[in-house]
Formats: sequence, structure tokens, C-alpha cells
Amino acid sequence: MRLKSGDTVAFLGCSDPLTPKQWEQTLRCRKLLEDWGLAVRIAPSLAQGWWQGEKRAADLMELYEDGRVKMIFDLSGGDLANTVLPYLDWKVISQHPKPYWGYSDVTAVLNALYARSGLRSCLYQLRNLVSGSRENQEEQQRRFYGALFQGEEDLYRFSAAFLRGRSLEGTVAGGNLRCLLKLAGTPYFPDFRDKILFLESMGGESWRTASLLGQLKLMGVLEQMRGVLLGTFTKLEESGSRPGLEELILSVTPEDLPVAVTRQIGHGADSRCLRIGGELKIGAGTGEIRKT
Repeated sequence: MRLKSGDTVAFLGCSDPLTPKQWEQTLRCRKLLEDWGLAVRIAPSLAQGWWQGEKRAADLMELYEDGRVKMIFDLSGGDLANTVLPYLDWKVISQHPKPYWGYSDVTAVLNALYARSGLRSCLYQLRNLVSGSRENQEEQQRRFYGALFQGEEDLYRFSAAFLRGRSLEGTVAGGNLRCLLKLAGTPYFPDFRDKILFLESMGGESWRTASLLGQLKLMGVLEQMRGVLLGTFTKLEESGSRPGLEELILSVTPEDLPVAVTRQIGHGADSRCLRIGGELKIGAGTGEIRKT
């Protein structure tokens, strides 16, 4: 979906209340989008920091049902996103589809939208537009504006290297490893048969990462997939702890399963966008989401 001047978008928080710094970034994002001609609606739960899942879910349902709202941007992260899921009306959401953007803990909502309503969503944090260096902000704003106002694809393109195999093609689901696993054993966990599993992480060194990957193996997920795409694992990579990510993922996946790695999707302020539920095609050295 492309936006135009005069359209309305909404800011929401399905996960934890924003910190003062995150709220300041949110206000800067609002000003930026308003300067681009958009009207920005801020959900009460984002401004007031409600912890109750039912209240935050009610805000989200109102945004889906409001025909004026063209896109929903979740600016939160943390731990609480899964608590909204029991209160969402999936039939209504299916009847009023619109792009939903978020990352990190919001992985729970993005994958539930795909699992329950078949809707595609965007793994991307809007606050990237005003985070990091001035050069990063300018580049993120250029890509974002080009994607949403001009239909360009640069925001969704990324480079990838293969640890095993030479290509990946199929529907992609997943996101933050820890937060995806909060959906295990629930109706909100996606069916990963013949899918590409994307994983990234902010916290967690080798032992925690090994434990979480082990849980996916115990669930049988790693034997069902068409391939794995890894984003950045910030804490693991910064710590230099061993075993490293490559050894961990290759040790738990079938020997013939393609595994690719990108440095351009994850918690970094320079992250690109990945469409959850979108069609992904990766060849050696490049990755892109097909238009659907």
C-alpha cells in the first residue's frame, strides 16, 4: 500500500510502556510524518502506558475498524505484546486488513496476524527514522519515504551470505527468537511447514541462544522448514561468546537445509524491513521481498 498526503496513520504500543527516550523519538517520528503530509493518530495506550492487554487490544481493534487509518505503527518493545492476543477479534481484523509495522517483542503480534488472519506485516521499528547517526537517519528516511510514498523497494532489499546452500525461496515468518517462542503451544504460532524461518535477537549469549534454538528443535519446527534466514544477534555477537551463531544454527538444523545470514535486519538502527508472511527470494549475495 502506498500513502499520499492527507492520509492518516496511527501509532500504537502493544508491548511495554515507552521510556522517556522512546517517547521523545516517537514525537519526532510524528513530526516527520506530519511534515510529509500525513495525519498521525496516537492511541491512548501508547501515551498512557497501560499494561493491561485488554486495553491495548481495544486500541488496536479500534484502529483496524477505523477506515481513515491506512497503516498502524507499533513503536513499543519489551515483554507484554503477547498479552493482547486473547482479546483480538481475528474475523474483524481479516475484514479490515491494513499494514501493521513493529519489531522485537511485537514479533508475537506480527506472527499471530499471519497465523490467524493470513495477513502480511512489516518487521520494522519506525523509530529507526530518528535513531543512530545523522547519516543513518537520512538514509532510513530516504528508504522509508521511497517505499511508502513512491512504491520503491530499497527498504526491503538486503544482502545475505549463505552458511549452507545457495538459495532460499518461499514464504517467510518469524522474527525475534525469544518472542516468537512465547507463541509456542498456542493458536498464534505459525505453521512453518515449507516456510522460511527468520530469526534475530537482541539479548542472550551462547547458552541462552542454544536453549531457544533447542526449543524450536524439540517442537519439530527445524525439520519442517524450507530454510533459515538469520538476522543480527546483538548481544551474542558483541560478547564474542562461544559457540558462535554459525556453529549453533548448523548444529541443530538438518544437513541439507539452506541457511543464510544478513547483517541488515534486526535491532540495529540501520535495519531494513522484512515482510512477515511475504514471499522471500534470496540468491547468493542478495535478498529481496517480492511484491505481492
